[in-house]
Amino acid sequence: MFKITHKIALLIIVPLVIELCFLGVVMSSLEDMEKDRQDESRAVESMVYVNLILNDTWTASTQMVLFKTTRSENFMTEMQELYESLNARKEKLIEINDLAGEPDPETAHFIHIIEEITEVFKNTGDILDESAEYTNISLMSKVSGLVKELNKSGLTVIEKQSDARRRFHEKQTLNRQKLKSIVESAAIANVILAVFLALIFSLTFARRFNVLMNNTMNIAIGKPLGKPISGTDELAKLDGVIHNLSTELEATREKERAMIDNTAVIICSLNESLRISEVNPAIEPKLGYEISELLGTNLLTLVHEEDHNQAYRGLESTKNSVHEVNFEIRLKKNDGRYLHTEWTAKWAESSKSVFCVVHDITERKEAERLKQEVIAMVSHDLRAPLTSLGVILDMMLEGVVGDLNERGNRLVGLAQQSVTALITMINDLIDVERYESGGLSLNYEETELEALINNAIYMVKPEADRKEIVLRPRFEPDEIVVDSGRLNRVLVNLISNAVKFSPENSSVDITCEKSTGKHSIPMLEFKIIDHGPGIPESKIDLVFEKFKQAGRGDEGEKKGSGLGLAICKAIVEAHGGEIGVESELEEGSIFWFRIPQYAESNEDAA
Repeated sequence: MFKITHKIALLIIVPLVIELCFLGVVMSSLEDMEKDRQDESRAVESMVYVNLILNDTWTASTQMVLFKTTRSENFMTEMQELYESLNARKEKLIEINDLAGEPDPETAHFIHIIEEITEVFKNTGDILDESAEYTNISLMSKVSGLVKELNKSGLTVIEKQSDARRRFHEKQTLNRQKLKSIVESAAIANVILAVFLALIFSLTFARRFNVLMNNTMNIAIGKPLGKPISGTDELAKLDGVIHNLSTELEATREKERAMIDNTAVIICSLNESLRISEVNPAIEPKLGYEISELLGTNLLTLVHEEDHNQAYRGLESTKNSVHEVNFEIRLKKNDGRYLHTEWTAKWAESSKSVFCVVHDITERKEAERLKQEVIAMVSHDLRAPLTSLGVILDMMLEGVVGDLNERGNRLVGLAQQSVTALITMINDLIDVERYESGGLSLNYEETELEALINNAIYMVKPEADRKEIVLRPRFEPDEIVVDSGRLNRVLVNLISNAVKFSPENSSVDITCEKSTGKHSIPMLEFKIIDHGPGIPESKIDLVFEKFKQAGRGDEGEKKGSGLGLAICKAIVEAHGGEIGVESELEEGSIFWFRIPQYAESNEDAA
């Protein structure tokens, strides 16, 4: 079977060949008509020149007689002019007949007589000689005979050219009728061909294209497709691909619908008025409503009264944002209780809808509440007794309850260290939770950079001296505006960690350099550089998480709660800065943090 390209080529080539054939016939007819017109024109022109020659010949012979009678030189002059005119017209007649091909015998005879007459007229000077009277009479008699013969031959030529002209005219008439018939036939044939091609196009292409277009549109709107197009050409193959695609899309839609219907997450869409237009079955066990009850319901009627503004602002903001919007609200259940939910919403401009994914975070909220209760319990119910126990142990070491032997002093000292470690861990845990919950309030004050760094070094120096580690500060004195107490805690924690993980008889560098942050904000970059064993690459991303330590697994973890670096991260970020670490095994580590130099730059730096 022909391909579509072959069919289209035939639809173009066949009419073109037919039109070219018609054009060839028309051009041939026009050429014949033009040739006949030229022949007719030459016949007419020949007759005109024959008449002119006859007229000039009679006039010349008359002038000759008049000259002989009057002996006036004027007649001789006119006769000479007629001779020249006769000679020129003879040449023109010869030229006309040469264009027509070989001249006919009558015309050739006529031209021959003209040549004889012009030869006689060329010797008109003999007429002036009166002594040659006999010669003159003979010459005039010869001219008279030639004129009569020329007149007779000329009339024969004119009659023959008139017959030729009539034949040419009749032939032209026939050619015109033939050309008219050809044009009429071509017009009728074009109409028939156009109708025929239109039918072929309609049956071969248009109808099949319509089927293909309808099937394509049905895929877009999810309607069933029509019957496949028959044949093996490109349209039939493309229609087969569309049917296969429709089958695959339907299977994909069913899978998607099954996933949406069976997921435990609530998925819904809201129209521009924030009314529920679609929702999956997951909402029934979560809120206890039937889907039919919720369709068309304004979402805000299900939202806790205290969360109305937050829900409205969050959903409306999606219309002006290309990103997803996240917020938390409480939804009223059918039994009157409330469900804590986390919403991820995005505006779809094409459907003018807000598509939402809703997670049930009730258990997470309950866990957070329990965690806060535990923290409060640890803060009040554990720290107070431990503090009292620490005071009692201090009193025992001071001998308030009596003197202790060496073994007793050692045991009480160990107990005191344990209590102090527990109290420190509890304080760190409380601080971390406070920082993560946004409860950290910074007290900015102007302080000297030198005093800040030296104070931190002073607090860590006893441990460094015990391991014979040299602490080497390097900075330029300057004034800064920070929460000096909390920043001191960061420096102490980082320097203490560097000392803890550094080998004996080594060094730790503490540097501070000025830099420029976003919007040309002055920044301070602190670095604590040690020459310890380094941190494995697998642990670098975990060092600032709670209860994680930066030590290598093969050397055993150092003692500590694993909260110190998490606290450092919270304090630095609260200042609008950032913190990080660079490390290579056996080469040491560089803990760095960067903060704005002045408090008023805090917000911009963040």
